[in-house]
Amino acid sequence: MREARIAARIRSPWIAEVIEDPRSVLYTVMPLYDGETLEQRLHRSPPVSRAEGIAIATKLAKAVAALHRAGVIHRDIKPENVILQPNGGLKLLDLGVARLPNIEDFPASTIPGTPNYMAPERRRFSRTP
Repeated sequence: MREARIAARIRSPWIAEVIEDPRSVLYTVMPLYDGETLEQRLHRSPPVSRAEGIAIATKLAKAVAALHRAGVIHRDIKPENVILQPNGGLKLLDLGVARLPNIEDFPASTIPGTPNYMAPERRRFSRTP
C-alpha cells in the first residue's frame, strides 16, 4: 500500500505506474512492461556502449528528478529496479522503501535499501553488511 500511495503522487513517463482500485486495499496492480531489466542488459552481449549508457543514465536521471520534484527519495535504485523498454523508454520500479516528504518511518539504524547500491554515507547506518 505504501508503494501505491507514493506512485499515485507521481505522474511521469519514467516511473512505473500503479493502478489503484478504490474497492480494494488488499493488493496493488502494475502494468506489465515489455523489455528487460538493466541487470539483464548488463549481463548480455554486446556490452553496453558509451552512447547506450549515456541514454540510460539520462532517462534514469529524469526518473529520479520526477521523484525529487514530488519530494520522494527512492532509496533502492539498482539495475534490477530499472526496466529498459523496447521502444527506448525506461521505467523505474519498486517504490516500496521510498521516503515520503516529511515522513521518515525507518530509524537511522535500519535505513532500507540494497547495501551495494546505497550512498556511502547511508551504508554506515545500515545493519546489513
